[in-house]
Amino acid sequence: MKFSESVNCELKSQFTDEIKRTAVALANTDGGKVYIGVDNDGTVVGLDDPDFSARQIGDSIRKSIKPDITRFMRVDIVEDSGKSIVAVTIERGVYTPYYLAERGLKPTGVFVRVGTATVPATDEHIRQMIKDADGERYITARSLIQELTFARASKEFLDKKLAFELQQQQSLGIISENGMYTNLGLLLSEQCQHTVKVAVFEGTSKSVFKSRKEFGGSLIQQLYDVIEYVDYFNLVQAKIGKVRRTERRDYPIDAIREAVLNMLVHREYALSASSFVNVYDDRMEFLSVGGLAPGISLDAVLSGVSHTRNEGLANIFYRLELVEAYGTGIIRIMDDYAECRRKPEIKVTDTSFMLILPNTRYEITNAPLNEQERIVMMLIERDGYTTSKSLSEELRLGATQSYNILKRMVDTGRLIASRNGHHIKYRDKAE
Repeated sequence: MKFSESVNCELKSQFTDEIKRTAVALANTDGGKVYIGVDNDGTVVGLDDPDFSARQIGDSIRKSIKPDITRFMRVDIVEDSGKSIVAVTIERGVYTPYYLAERGLKPTGVFVRVGTATVPATDEHIRQMIKDADGERYITARSLIQELTFARASKEFLDKKLAFELQQQQSLGIISENGMYTNLGLLLSEQCQHTVKVAVFEGTSKSVFKSRKEFGGSLIQQLYDVIEYVDYFNLVQAKIGKVRRTERRDYPIDAIREAVLNMLVHREYALSASSFVNVYDDRMEFLSVGGLAPGISLDAVLSGVSHTRNEGLANIFYRLELVEAYGTGIIRIMDDYAECRRKPEIKVTDTSFMLILPNTRYEITNAPLNEQERIVMMLIERDGYTTSKSLSEELRLGATQSYNILKRMVDTGRLIASRNGHHIKYRDKAE
């Protein structure tokens, strides 16, 4: 038999670790053979102990390459020119890309055949092989990172009294049928590379930054961190009644929570861009990449139709009671604003989805003053504060009418009220 190296044939005079790289490359490309006991010029040199070499090669490939390629491999001892050699036949595997376990699913561990050479695969080639083997859905495809930890996810499952062992991870889609972590697992792990960036601006435009922060790690941790950080800027307005003091926030707390959940659960993770939360004086914007899921319209979303591109992620959040039911988040947000003049807005493009929550008090607080309110502010500017009695005298109104004017300005955030015994003093909130 005449031996020569080609795209699907490699010659080695003896066993070396380089054979493992060649096996990976053949399994990732079009398959082929590796002959051990043959020089690279085609000369048959033979092996002193072919049985030992065959076992050594088989054990080495089985232990060092992931996923397991032994079902696509055969090791034979053959005779040629009166000498014994080992022929290793590798078929193209169905779970590409294959890689050296010690180096991981990255160019230093993934190889392909180019001509007669074994070369590292590029990142893009690795991603394409995953798509070819696993399909186009990002969430179910194998993660490029396989060294994952789940400290935060494990705690959340434990808190909800749910198991999170190997069997549960497989049934949830965190681990694939071939025993490898999926991108769903990556999203729940501390190694998750997708982030949420929060920016707080002064006024109603992006001219001046007041604060900014980026949140990473497990999506479960991001959920709690983003809600806590954004809620810090959700100001409280106190209302003093005859009997008790009540408080109202600029934004309904539940609406913020649902907005963050919607941003995390429904975004397109195949795109690497971060999600954004922008906080202005008059609104909050929650921006995620990917637009609407294929086959769904904005009208359908507003009517409560549930169709997520990340079903596995939505299912886990549902099991953890982080979401109450599929497809109801937007409806609940709209319900939170049922009595408000300004309603939440949704802006959709082919590559983005933005949910805008209006500040419930901003327009009221910043509306033009009427004549009576201008006189109130004039009294405060002159004296530092005003009272219902002072306003009654200035406007020649009854005590009840003056009190109602001042109470309305407190309710809308114009003024703050402080009680001193039986007397209430009203001051400009801006002071």
